Amino acid sequence: AWVEEAQSLSDVSLRMLRPTIRKPFSELWFSWNPRHDSDAVDKLLRGANKPASSVVIEVNWKDNPWFPDVLKVEMEGDYAADPEMADHVWGGGYELVSEGSYYARAIIDAERDGRLGFFPHNPKAVVKTAWDIGVDDYTAVWFVQDDGLHATVIDYYEASGEGADDVVSTCMPEVFRRPASEAKFAEWSLEDALHNLQREVPFKFGTSYFPHDVKAREWGGGARSRVESLVAYGVTQIARGVATNPSDRIQAVRRIMPVVKFHKTPRVELGLKRLRRYRRKWNDALQTYTSPEHDENSHGADAFGEYAINCGIFPPPPPKKPFKVSTAKPTLAQIVAEHERNSKLSGNRI
Repeated sequence: AWVEEAQSLSDVSLRMLRPTIRKPFSELWFSWNPRHDSDAVDKLLRGANKPASSVVIEVNWKDNPWFPDVLKVEMEGDYAADPEMADHVWGGGYELVSEGSYYARAIIDAERDGRLGFFPHNPKAVVKTAWDIGVDDYTAVWFVQDDGLHATVIDYYEASGEGADDVVSTCMPEVFRRPASEAKFAEWSLEDALHNLQREVPFKFGTSYFPHDVKAREWGGGARSRVESLVAYGVTQIARGVATNPSDRIQAVRRIMPVVKFHKTPRVELGLKRLRRYRRKWNDALQTYTSPEHDENSHGADAFGEYAINCGIFPPPPPKKPFKVSTAKPTLAQIVAEHERNSKLSGNRI
């Protein structure tokens, strides 16, 4: 079997396909233009644990001896206009900037400016957190240090379907209050939790920013509100955000992104992936983009938006280009042309 445009295969479709045509010496062929490293076919054949019997060959325009000049001119024009998108279309790179993406360009700018790199935790500064809570969905938490002018993202955490106790004990073990009555925490220890996070120096936590609905009674047993559950497990410096619409959070993120650095660890890279893939929803009927897409990427993006809208960082506007006054003396031809132009204008007056 040969699957064309295999990047569109879902995990379920690929799982169902693989066992179906398996006679002796049978083969499954996949051809695709890489889109995301999380696509099912990419994880299968370009991931860390690809099948032992698989053969993966990268084929590109350079391997085409009949590649026409007209396409070469078009390709060079695409690279000049949009290098990231051209590398996806022509070079076989992943799609870093997709249509409708809110923050992909800002992340590319951060990488070009050297703001994605080694920016570790500063033990002398407090760590702020920003949350998006998912009861039966993803919960996302960003860990940020700032000085009122600049911010450094030092960690990111997300989990799906976990309660407040699991989230706090895993990503904020420094403050976790272990409930004596819950057997699942009988063997929990701060040392093990910090080791699992590879957090050599414990964080000293400051404010935790939460969405305005943190008082909703949906998280944890006993009909406790989300904030009551969080306080019970040790998160005390809670700042409840005001009700905002998505566009306010998006504009706030765009405002602070030029002054944000990201400590490039695997967890922070996952957070960056969420930001990069946060995008507008496409409306087929209207043939246009509408509201933000609600998917696995939106929770991390909303949590970062919660930080952006509450952190109080307002970068100064970029400096205006100085107005240049020409001191060059006009030529005789310029004086004559200006005189003739003014004569025509005055001659048309009534």
